[in-house]
Amino acid sequence: MGVIIRKDTDDDSEVSLSLHSQDLPWCDLCPDIDRVSVGYFGGESNVGSNRHISLYLNGVVHNTPYSLELGNAHFLVLRLTFLPNQTQVALFVDPSAGLDAPNNNPFVRNTTHPYLLRSLAYYGGGAPASSSIDEIRIGTAFDCVAPGTPSDLPPVANLSATPTSGTAPLQVDFDASASVANATGGLTFAWQFGDGATAGNSPTVSHTYAAPGTYNAIVTVSNSAGLSDQQAVVIVVNATLSPVAELFATPTSGTAPLQVDFDASASVANATGGLTFAFKSSEMVPPLATPLRFPIPIMRRAHLQCSSHRDQRCRAV
Repeated sequence: MGVIIRKDTDDDSEVSLSLHSQDLPWCDLCPDIDRVSVGYFGGESNVGSNRHISLYLNGVVHNTPYSLELGNAHFLVLRLTFLPNQTQVALFVDPSAGLDAPNNNPFVRNTTHPYLLRSLAYYGGGAPASSSIDEIRIGTAFDCVAPGTPSDLPPVANLSATPTSGTAPLQVDFDASASVANATGGLTFAWQFGDGATAGNSPTVSHTYAAPGTYNAIVTVSNSAGLSDQQAVVIVVNATLSPVAELFATPTSGTAPLQVDFDASASVANATGGLTFAFKSSEMVPPLATPLRFPIPIMRRAHLQCSSHRDQRCRAV
């Protein structure tokens, strides 16, 4: 955690930032073990006639070797290392770039128990204009908490696909327009469809899967800070099945002239969309549900051909 604190009045009024283990906006009366504070704590932070930057921990004010300069801003960094039985607190005063630089000498103390950070509180003195505070930042790296450094976050990819399953060839529409940049500027998009195909910089794309299989489609979004995020969706493409023709005729025998009613409504498409029907005998091709008349007493065959929208054909005799 990083913060910039400045004390402006020539008195012993406190100027501090406190971290609390309890869900309260101000916990000055909480048990001392629940509070870690940094700044200036009045007379307890004075060494002779000098004011010092101090760390308040386990109910005790620990004075650092660093003097508090009246009217000057001090950049303070607390590095918390959460251990199983305690928390290590390292205070850096006006550190140079990177906490591990050789000239940075942290002031280190340990808590008496494991510590959780749940709230912050700032105490700015007992009178107006006593102090000022700025750039309170919490992060996992020095660049995240140092003043003047970018605080951009990685983008968040948000991907949807319609449909996510179907028969081949399957066209899928992908949409990543709900992704969040978390930085100034826009996003760039890179697509991988799982079948070897890719696409360039567009938040929405369409892709057709020609072969059956299970595919992992991935979008990678990148923001202007050079950070990126990915999200994937699984696409299942099934093999296209041929339709199944069912044909019934009533009657199937009789004397001429013989009227026969044909019914193919029980045929199955095995694909999205409907079926087309073509009825024919050896002499004529009437439409569906039109009787076929055989004018002379002879054995004839009536044929049904059907096809789905995938042009798969079948025949029943």
